[in-house]
Amino acid sequence: MLETSKDFFYILSGISIFCLAFFLSYFLFYLILILRDVNKITKEAKIILDKLEQLINFIKNQVRTSYNYINIFTEGAKKIMEVLQSSQAKPKKSNIKKK
Repeated sequence: MLETSKDFFYILSGISIFCLAFFLSYFLFYLILILRDVNKITKEAKIILDKLEQLINFIKNQVRTSYNYINIFTEGAKKIMEVLQSSQAKPKKSNIKKK
């Protein structure tokens, strides 16, 4: 079986290549698992960011519509105040008759 040192070298080379291939495949397997998990995490992060963007847009639209309503109410309040101030500025006529 081992007639020369060359045979011994070939056997050790074969074992070394087998071990190297085993460890490389082991490393690649775990690298693939890690990359798969990273892919899952990025998909979940994208979903969360999309939901956050929808929430921000919803809040922005609500603020815009509430601003429009507040603007209408403030304009109405200004008109009411102007009417009240103009009615207070007019002198009151007394109902007492002079004799």
